[in-house]
Amino acid sequence: MSSNSEQMIPQVRKVFERLLAMVTGPEATTATLDQMERTVFRLILHLGYQLLLLFVIKRVEAGIACAIENKAGEVLHYHSQRE
Repeated sequence: MSSNSEQMIPQVRKVFERLLAMVTGPEATTATLDQMERTVFRLILHLGYQLLLLFVIKRVEAGIACAIENKAGEVLHYHSQRE
């Protein structure tokens, strides 16, 4: 795992833990259904965005480091990106 995805995972967990704490903690006893619904929906959208971003980052990390084989059967190892 590279540093980008390693940094993302604790952020995703933090949002999830915040969501759990919100629906089970002191806020849950005083919030109206409407308030809770709006807040939960916003946090779930944010969590979904972060998870999708993490998925894309992991795909990019995995793709960059892969070796490929050319038509002649030679294995070409990744060393840089060029246009």
